[in-house]
Amino acid sequence: MYIDDLYFRIVYLRNNKKILSKEYLNSLKKISYFERYKFWEETKVIRLKIQDTIHFKFLEDQIKWKRDYVDYIENSLQRDHTLEKYLTLIDDFDMNRLKKDKIIIFKKFGKPYVFDGNHRISILRYKYGLTELKPEYYKII
Repeated sequence: MYIDDLYFRIVYLRNNKKILSKEYLNSLKKISYFERYKFWEETKVIRLKIQDTIHFKFLEDQIKWKRDYVDYIENSLQRDHTLEKYLTLIDDFDMNRLKKDKIIIFKKFGKPYVFDGNHRISILRYKYGLTELKPEYYKII
Protein backbone atom coordinates (compact mmCIF):
# COMPACT_ATOMS: atom_id res chain seq x y z
CA MET A 1 0.00 0.00 0.00
CA TYR A 2 1.39 3.38 -0.99
CA ILE A 3 1.79 5.87 1.84
CA ASP A 4 0.68 8.75 -0.39
CA ASP A 5 -2.66 6.95 -0.95
CA LEU A 6 -3.44 6.98 2.78
CA TYR A 7 -5.60 9.55 4.55
CA PHE A 8 -5.02 10.77 8.09
CA ARG A 9 -7.73 12.16 10.35
CA ILE A 10 -6.51 14.94 12.63
CA VAL A 11 -8.58 16.51 15.41
CA TYR A 12 -9.38 20.09 14.44
CA LEU A 13 -12.05 21.18 16.91
CA ARG A 14 -12.85 19.94 20.41
CA ASN A 15 -15.66 21.36 22.53
CA ASN A 16 -15.97 24.32 20.12
CA LYS A 17 -12.27 25.18 20.56
CA LYS A 18 -9.87 25.04 17.63
CA ILE A 19 -6.80 23.10 18.67
CA LEU A 20 -4.66 23.76 15.61
CA SER A 21 -2.78 27.04 15.23
CA LYS A 22 -3.44 29.45 12.37
CA GLU A 23 0.17 29.01 11.26
CA TYR A 24 -0.30 25.24 11.05
CA LEU A 25 -3.65 25.53 9.23
CA ASN A 26 -2.14 28.02 6.76
CA SER A 27 0.69 25.58 6.04
CA LEU A 28 -1.68 22.86 4.82
CA LYS A 29 -1.75 22.09 1.13
CA LYS A 30 -5.33 20.83 1.10
CA ILE A 31 -8.00 20.19 3.69
CA SER A 32 -10.39 17.70 2.17
CA TYR A 33 -13.32 17.77 4.57
CA PHE A 34 -14.49 18.08 8.11
CA GLU A 35 -16.20 15.30 9.99
CA ARG A 36 -17.76 15.03 13.42
CA TYR A 37 -16.91 12.08 15.60
CA LYS A 38 -20.09 10.55 16.91
CA PHE A 39 -18.37 8.97 19.89
CA TRP A 40 -16.61 12.18 20.95
CA GLU A 41 -18.97 14.98 21.75
CA GLU A 42 -18.18 18.19 19.88
CA THR A 43 -15.11 16.86 18.10
CA LYS A 44 -14.33 17.57 14.45
CA VAL A 45 -11.52 16.08 12.42
CA ILE A 46 -9.96 17.03 9.11
CA ARG A 47 -8.66 14.68 6.44
CA LEU A 48 -5.05 15.19 5.38
CA LYS A 49 -2.23 13.51 3.52
CA ILE A 50 0.93 12.47 5.38
CA GLN A 51 3.01 15.58 4.59
CA ASP A 52 0.35 17.82 6.12
CA THR A 53 0.02 16.02 9.45
CA ILE A 54 1.54 17.67 12.51
CA HIS A 55 3.43 14.40 13.10
CA PHE A 56 5.26 14.75 9.77
CA LYS A 57 5.76 18.52 9.99
CA PHE A 58 7.38 18.05 13.39
CA LEU A 59 9.92 15.70 11.79
CA GLU A 60 10.67 18.28 9.10
CA ASP A 61 11.33 21.07 11.60
CA GLN A 62 11.27 20.16 15.29
CA ILE A 63 11.90 23.72 16.43
CA LYS A 64 9.20 25.37 14.31
CA TRP A 65 6.48 22.78 14.99
CA LYS A 66 7.28 21.72 18.56
CA ARG A 67 4.66 23.92 20.25
CA ASP A 68 1.99 22.94 17.68
CA TYR A 69 2.75 19.24 18.18
CA VAL A 70 2.61 19.49 21.99
CA ASP A 71 -0.60 21.55 21.91
CA TYR A 72 -2.16 19.09 19.47
CA ILE A 73 -1.34 16.03 21.59
CA GLU A 74 -2.55 17.68 24.80
CA ASN A 75 -5.74 19.20 23.38
CA SER A 76 -6.78 16.18 21.34
CA LEU A 77 -6.61 14.12 24.56
CA GLN A 78 -4.12 11.58 23.28
CA ARG A 79 -3.02 10.56 26.74
CA ASP A 80 -0.76 7.80 25.46
CA HIS A 81 1.35 10.29 23.45
CA THR A 82 3.89 12.85 24.62
CA LEU A 83 6.70 14.80 23.02
CA GLU A 84 9.23 12.69 24.91
CA LYS A 85 7.68 9.43 23.68
CA TYR A 86 7.70 10.66 20.08
CA LEU A 87 11.35 11.74 20.30
CA THR A 88 12.23 8.30 21.71
CA LEU A 89 10.26 6.58 18.94
CA ILE A 90 12.11 8.66 16.33
CA ASP A 91 15.52 7.81 17.80
CA ASP A 92 14.86 4.12 18.55
CA PHE A 93 12.56 3.23 15.65
CA ASP A 94 12.72 -0.44 14.69
CA MET A 95 10.96 -1.51 11.50
CA ASN A 96 10.97 -5.14 12.62
CA ARG A 97 8.71 -4.18 15.51
CA LEU A 98 6.04 -3.18 12.95
CA LYS A 99 5.54 -6.87 12.20
CA LYS A 100 4.16 -7.28 15.72
CA ASP A 101 2.81 -3.77 16.41
CA LYS A 102 1.06 -3.24 13.08
CA ILE A 103 -0.31 -0.01 11.67
CA ILE A 104 -4.11 -0.15 11.63
CA ILE A 105 -5.95 0.99 8.50
CA PHE A 106 -9.67 1.10 7.78
CA LYS A 107 -11.65 1.86 4.65
CA LYS A 108 -14.22 4.63 4.45
CA PHE A 109 -15.90 5.73 1.23
CA GLY A 110 -13.53 3.30 -0.52
CA LYS A 111 -10.43 5.14 0.70
CA PRO A 112 -7.79 3.92 3.19
CA TYR A 113 -7.55 5.83 6.47
CA VAL A 114 -4.99 5.36 9.21
CA PHE A 115 -6.68 4.46 12.47
CA ASP A 116 -3.48 3.90 14.44
CA GLY A 117 0.02 4.68 13.19
CA ASN A 118 0.35 8.38 12.31
CA HIS A 119 3.65 8.66 14.19
CA ARG A 120 5.10 5.45 12.78
CA ILE A 121 4.12 6.22 9.18
CA SER A 122 5.54 9.74 9.50
CA ILE A 123 8.85 8.26 10.61
CA LEU A 124 8.84 5.67 7.81
CA ARG A 125 8.17 8.34 5.18
CA TYR A 126 10.43 11.09 6.53
CA LYS A 127 13.35 9.32 8.17
CA TYR A 128 13.55 6.26 5.91
CA GLY A 129 12.07 7.70 2.72
CA LEU A 130 9.65 4.81 2.29
CA THR A 131 6.79 5.33 -0.13
CA GLU A 132 5.13 1.96 0.34
CA LEU A 133 4.03 -0.03 3.38
CA LYS A 134 4.90 -3.71 3.26
CA PRO A 135 1.86 -5.93 3.92
CA GLU A 136 3.48 -7.31 7.08
CA TYR A 137 3.56 -3.79 8.58
CA TYR A 138 -0.21 -3.12 8.55
CA LYS A 139 -3.61 -4.69 8.89
CA ILE A 140 -6.95 -3.53 7.56
CA ILE A 141 -9.89 -3.65 9.94
